[in-house]
Amino acid sequence: MSCFYQETSDQHRSVTCSWSQVSESKASLLFTSDYKIVSCRGILNPAATLEVTARIKSYLTGRDVWSQPHRMFLFDKVKPSQPALDLIASTADSLVASWKSSVHGSCRLRYRPNDAHSWTEVSDLIPAYEDQTLNYTITNLLPFMAYKAAVACTTKSGIWSDWSSDTTIQTLDR
Repeated sequence: MSCFYQETSDQHRSVTCSWSQVSESKASLLFTSDYKIVSCRGILNPAATLEVTARIKSYLTGRDVWSQPHRMFLFDKVKPSQPALDLIASTADSLVASWKSSVHGSCRLRYRPNDAHSWTEVSDLIPAYEDQTLNYTITNLLPFMAYKAAVACTTKSGIWSDWSSDTTIQTLDR
C-alpha cells in the first residue's frame, strides 16, 4: 500500500492510498495515531504521524483481509501541486516549454503530435527548485505540426504531481 497527503488551495486536506485490491470486494481504511486525537481536523495535520491499515472484505468469501499498517509522517508524503505549463515558442523543428516549479526536486516532460495517442517522454529528469521558472526545448520535431505537451514534478519523497493540463502549440513551416 502507498499513500500521500494533499492540501488544496482552499484548505481541504486528504490522504489518498492505493493498493492491489481483490475484485468483488469492499475496502475501508483505518487511521491510528500515537497521540490523542481531540478533533477530526487533528487527524489530517501535516505534522501528524499516522498508521493507515486497509481492511478488505471479499464479497465472494465474506472474509476480511487486513493489510500491514503503513506508517506515514504526512509532511514527508505531500503530493506536489499540479504544474501549469506554457508552450512559449516554436521553430520548424522545436518547441519551448515553460513552467514554474513548486518543488525542490525534478520534473518530467512529455509531448505528442495532436493526432497521436501515445506520448514521448523526455529522457532526462529535469532538475527543479521551488519557485524556479523552467524552460525546456523539445527538439527533432516535424515542421508545421501541432503538438501537445504536459509536465509533472516530484520531490525526494518520490510522489509525483498530477500531469499539467495538455498545452498545444504548432511548429513553424519551413
